Amino acid sequence: MTYQVVVTAGGKDTVDYLIDDKVVLKHDVRVGDSRVLEKAYDAYVSHAAKKTIVIRAEAASSIALLEILNRDSSLDVQSSSTDTQGALCSALLSIDHIDLSLPLFIVPGDSYITGDVGNLFRDFLGLEAQAGTLLFKATGKRWSYARINKDGAILEMAEKIEISDAASTGVFYFRSGEIFIKAAEWVLLNNLRTATDFYVSTAINYLAMAGHKVVGKFLEEPNVYIPLSQPSDIVSFRSLHEKN
Repeated sequence: MTYQVVVTAGGKDTVDYLIDDKVVLKHDVRVGDSRVLEKAYDAYVSHAAKKTIVIRAEAASSIALLEILNRDSSLDVQSSSTDTQGALCSALLSIDHIDLSLPLFIVPGDSYITGDVGNLFRDFLGLEAQAGTLLFKATGKRWSYARINKDGAILEMAEKIEISDAASTGVFYFRSGEIFIKAAEWVLLNNLRTATDFYVSTAINYLAMAGHKVVGKFLEEPNVYIPLSQPSDIVSFRSLHEKN
């Protein structure tokens, strides 16, 4: 079964990333043998039938994006000249490219998952669920969290509130583009922000609270979530993966 992927990379860097004493875009920070945005693309996007990335206009000429486009001219690029106010708004900027009938995965542009992520996506496609997210064990105020039952059904999601130790990777599934858009519209109409931003997890929470089947799938080896969204993540990655 075919599916579509939207990469949300429209947020503005809130801290400086320094390489050789020069400020660079987070997308272009080198991690291992590639760059942050390339890591996300290679993990999440390569098997999709339709591919869209939402990125800030100032990053549309980033080295990482140009490298990706050299390899994949079928990637649609949507740029924003202003802050998108969160991943949900970033995803909605691609609305003209979203196929209403195709399954949709919304993924972050500053993380990746090791192993064959395509298999994880195909697992979602085989479920009779309206939506879902990939999970890992974590604590702290950084993540969105899911409260799940013994069957893996999500009962509730909360952004930056530890209602469990089941944290979302930021990879979200919707059975169709239409389901996502309807849920996202509800979030916007009700102005359901966390701080100043709108999150995809809130759209998932709406579906779960409305009684739809929403599932959480925990990652298992060899699939490991690698965040790259903060300078400390880059330092951790290099200490673990770039030792001589």
